[in-house]
Amino acid sequence: MLIGCLLLSGLIRAEEEPQADPRSRFEFEYSFKGPYIAQTDGLVPFWSYHGHAIAGDENVRLAPSLRSRQGSIWTKKMFSKEWFEIEIVIRISGRGKIGADGMAIWYTTEGAPSQADIVPIYGARDKWNGLGIILDSFDNNSKGDNPIIMMHVNDGTKNYNHNEDGGGEEVGGCRRDFRNRPYPVKLKLRYFKNVLELYYHGGVTEFDDYELCSRAENVVLPKEGYFGVSAATGGLSDDHDVLKFLTHSLTDPETDEPEISAEEKELREKLEQELKDKEEEFEKEKQKFAEENPELAAQMEGREEDLIGGDDPQFKAIFDVQNHIQEHIIEILAAINEAKDMIGEIKIAPPSESETPQSDQQATGAPETAKIPENVATKNDIVTIEQRQGQLSKELQDLQTMIRDVQQKTNSIFNNQGPTTNDRQVEQLQKQEEKIRAEMMKDSLNTIKQDLQMMTRKQEMLNQKKCPPTPEVACVSSSFFVIISLIQGALIGFIVHYKMSQEAAAKKFF
Repeated sequence: MLIGCLLLSGLIRAEEEPQADPRSRFEFEYSFKGPYIAQTDGLVPFWSYHGHAIAGDENVRLAPSLRSRQGSIWTKKMFSKEWFEIEIVIRISGRGKIGADGMAIWYTTEGAPSQADIVPIYGARDKWNGLGIILDSFDNNSKGDNPIIMMHVNDGTKNYNHNEDGGGEEVGGCRRDFRNRPYPVKLKLRYFKNVLELYYHGGVTEFDDYELCSRAENVVLPKEGYFGVSAATGGLSDDHDVLKFLTHSLTDPETDEPEISAEEKELREKLEQELKDKEEEFEKEKQKFAEENPELAAQMEGREEDLIGGDDPQFKAIFDVQNHIQEHIIEILAAINEAKDMIGEIKIAPPSESETPQSDQQATGAPETAKIPENVATKNDIVTIEQRQGQLSKELQDLQTMIRDVQQKTNSIFNNQGPTTNDRQVEQLQKQEEKIRAEMMKDSLNTIKQDLQMMTRKQEMLNQKKCPPTPEVACVSSSFFVIISLIQGALIGFIVHYKMSQEAAAKKFF
């Protein structure tokens, strides 16, 4: 009986297949990363920041290391996909051993808070509807369980008990130290098929060696919501920075079909129709050729593969290139469609005289003035999108040109296909080779001729030149030389005798 149970369990395990990984798609409208997070106008594309948050090139500082500061950053557009995965890279640093208050990562239906809602929960509103990942760095309940990371799910009716650090209402969490790490701390949150998984990287190394922090099943979150990150300080203070926020939508590859745009469907139908038309045209030409040349058609019967190419590597290469071009065209059309949809959703807000400059707004610290209305983009966003659309259109034109070239080459191959094709190619190659050889010989003769002319000119120049006359040098007589030598010797002897007498006179004083 025991052996039978073991065999049955083994068969069941063998029949079980591993669950396929979800299909991931990057969502740029819900993401940001360096460099150049903030544009020239100081804003983050598709995001709005509030309170004391300041956006820079490499990070967004939600709350500085000053007392009683709050700040947050939120997506302008609501995320409408059912499953998602977000990756956040943060840095929380301060001088003291204990920091305050902490940081929170949000997925809520309310989105950016108002002025009255900023203070209560880590720079965001209380009674939220959705998910909150709390990174609490201060021990309010004096239980010694901080710093800690907790996952809280709220339906919009519950209050967060800040004095009790959440009051034990979290659906999962882990105790980890995320302050003053050598490298930035990384968090990865995955929500797929009502399973919530939180992964943690402690910032000890620069590699992505994540560990599972917590896992919760049967978690139901709103199907639409805003992403946000907030932070706050109290009596103590830390610098709370967000370096990266990446969002991916997840789909099940077994049940969910990949999304196909209308333009992509239209292009596929058009290509299929063109293929059918080409096949019908080929059949008509084949029948016409058989009617006009019955003897040749009878001889070529059974050689259709040779006529259409068969295993010819040229035809295979052309076919592979056309398939590759078609795939690129589909990808480019999908990107152009997304860019057009995004341009259609964007509206430019006209400047008004009553609006104050942005520098004054940020100096006053008013969170409402820093909030940008939904579906409003800056001029830089539109220029960037238009440039990207122009590049995609240019690439599409280049691919169309390549398609025409390949078709021309294909037609030329079909036209030249026949019993004398190889002979013609050999004759053309021989003619080209003879022509190249004649040109090379001609160039060599010209070079030799130029060298001979140069040597002739040099020889003529050497013959024309004459030796220069020998200069006349005045010679010195031997008697004059002897007299000068004696005078020099007498002078040298006098100088030596004078120095010796001076030294002898100087010794008498010692």
